[in-house]
Amino acid sequence: MKLHSWSIDAMDRNPKFSLSIDNILTNFKANMGAVYNTNEKKVNYFGDILYSKWFVEIGLHAKIQNRGVNYFSSYDKLDTEIFDEANYGVSLSVPLNWNRGSYDFIFTPKVQYAFHKTNNYEDMPVLRENLNFGSITSGLTFAATKVKAIQHIYPRLGIAFDAQYQKSLKESVNAEVANATGTLFLPALMQNHGIKIDAAWKKELTSNNFTFVDNFDYSRGYEAIPNDELYKLSFNYALPLLYPDWGFAGITYFKRIRANLFYDMSKVKYYNKTTDQNSYGMELFFDNTVFNLIPISFGFRESFLINKDVLNSDRKNNFEVVVQMSF
Repeated sequence: MKLHSWSIDAMDRNPKFSLSIDNILTNFKANMGAVYNTNEKKVNYFGDILYSKWFVEIGLHAKIQNRGVNYFSSYDKLDTEIFDEANYGVSLSVPLNWNRGSYDFIFTPKVQYAFHKTNNYEDMPVLRENLNFGSITSGLTFAATKVKAIQHIYPRLGIAFDAQYQKSLKESVNAEVANATGTLFLPALMQNHGIKIDAAWKKELTSNNFTFVDNFDYSRGYEAIPNDELYKLSFNYALPLLYPDWGFAGITYFKRIRANLFYDMSKVKYYNKTTDQNSYGMELFFDNTVFNLIPISFGFRESFLINKDVLNSDRKNNFEVVVQMSF
């Protein structure tokens, strides 16, 4: 067994730290780490063991999750149900990867069973026993992307699609969620520029007596709100600004400064109402190598809100710091 990599990723809705190990044949892998869910504002811990043979990958999974589920107790009045959740499961997938010409292809069907155990409720709006139940998840991932040159930020052309459905197997527990995401990569005005268009959909009724962890990537600048269904469309235009090609005392080396212009559109259905979450803004990133060894990208995001944020009515813009590192 050997250390394969460790990484810190704060680019998306769930910043995480992870550690991965594998064997010399790479047919056995183990991952462990912690992730901060910004939708629920809680830290969760995870561990996975994966074994591959004859095109099939078998996985064992464990998660210890601190949950903070928001809900509307009355008209526009937000409350939070805080509790602990542990789930353990086994998965079966067929991760297929192949190349054809200048394109890479991925096709992965997957099914997973998980047992959920909840306890330590701090505030229950309705008296109930701790929810313990099993769930089944089925999913499909597909991608076809053109091989990306080193200086390209996105692939010049490609598509990606992921869909997942999860449901409780216990009749007394109403828990069901479906979501899908799709990405389209297109060439842009200049050779090293790139266009990325994302579409996403999620449906999970707030009337269910259990909701799964919310990992949806909401429109940038907005807070996640409890919802029954939402749609999102996102446009990104990425371009390099400068190649400094400059280092300092072997501590850091600046490879590239790049920008991303974005526009997000979302329609959210909640509490028998519908609201829009539209925003635009810019991201500025610095691609570095630290100690001539560790690739790290850090940057800043400024989002300007077009519509009212239901949970922050006075917010007009939002500033964020983002970091991505792997080793």
